[in-house]
Amino acid sequence: MSMTLAQLTTPQATQLRIGSMEMIQYDYRQFPDSKPYQHHCCGLLTMSCNGAQGRAEYEFIYHPPPSD
Repeated sequence: MSMTLAQLTTPQATQLRIGSMEMIQYDYRQFPDSKPYQHHCCGLLTMSCNGAQGRAEYEFIYHPPPSD
């Protein structure tokens, strides 16, 4: 989902504020093949702003520090 915002020169653009934001992290251990995802942080991001809403899945790959 995408949203076109007002041009930055209009007064409406200065009044845009995030109404709510939520991040839900998936439990990779529940994936059918979880081994490839053990170093991934993924989930769903939802946001609302001035009556518009949007959702997107996200994925971050992290590298754990080497063990001693």
